[in-house]
Amino acid sequence: MSAPLPELKAKLSALASKPGALSKWDPPKVTLPPTQVRAVARQRQDGFTSPTLAKGVLPGVDVVHDEQGKKRAVDIFQDGVELAHGRSVDGGQTWRWEDRHAHVSGPSWNAAVDALKGKLGVHATLDVESVPLGKIPTLAELSKLMDDLVETPNAELKKALGGLPALPIQYIKDGCYARAHVIDKLLADKGYNSAKIFAVGNLRAANEVFPEGVKWRYHVAPVVMVRNGEQVEFRVVDPSIDTEPLLADEWVRRINPDAGPVRVDLTAPEQYFPKEYSGVQTMPLAHHVKTAAAPALKKFARELELALQQP
Repeated sequence: MSAPLPELKAKLSALASKPGALSKWDPPKVTLPPTQVRAVARQRQDGFTSPTLAKGVLPGVDVVHDEQGKKRAVDIFQDGVELAHGRSVDGGQTWRWEDRHAHVSGPSWNAAVDALKGKLGVHATLDVESVPLGKIPTLAELSKLMDDLVETPNAELKKALGGLPALPIQYIKDGCYARAHVIDKLLADKGYNSAKIFAVGNLRAANEVFPEGVKWRYHVAPVVMVRNGEQVEFRVVDPSIDTEPLLADEWVRRINPDAGPVRVDLTAPEQYFPKEYSGVQTMPLAHHVKTAAAPALKKFARELELALQQP
């Protein structure tokens, strides 16, 4: 939707400046694919509390025009992905638009969750928390971030690790929670959406350092909604399992090769341990990385060095 978007924003800017104007608009004024674009009030950050629905603004489009005092807001979504947000704070004299570049929305999140449920199979149950915030990167952009984590550790990563030069990704015996926290912070710093994906069950994995394998009661990694061609899907960023972003159902199969019963939780990125261990955790990522995750990873880096010295 490249050409119609500026025209649509201009039209909604003029109409949303006047209370009640949207509901009186005689469609169609802008040609858009039916059912693909929705303009809705943004409640999450602007504090709006009483949206009103005006149907018929465009063929297949619902417009929610929301007001709080002199504030008015309209958002534009395509296929459940946010494209632009418009806001007026002075009763219509000034109207500002901000392109969101495909942020996560409720519909896109719910569609990806439904798809994941169908792929996990009969042995898995899925528990889902709130919709994450942030942009939806392309698969190539997320792969580039993983390359920076695995192949070319940089100053940004070293700073997040408190001076540690690289993530001890080969130390699969422990530390998944700390690795996930650091990666989630890097994702947040880039403005990408992210959540945590916890798998709880009788899990196991092996690598070059631990060829005999290790067993886990749970495993955790960041999960990101990405755009892969025409699809929006979950990809897991877990360099201890693979150097490329894995489809979420593939990640579960890799750490649950026996296909035993497993519970999969999608939580907020601030969750450090499984909820049954520590309850719901809300400590800001930056603080928790500095006080808990980075020190833990330094310890695991030393243990990895010792493990590599074993004959």
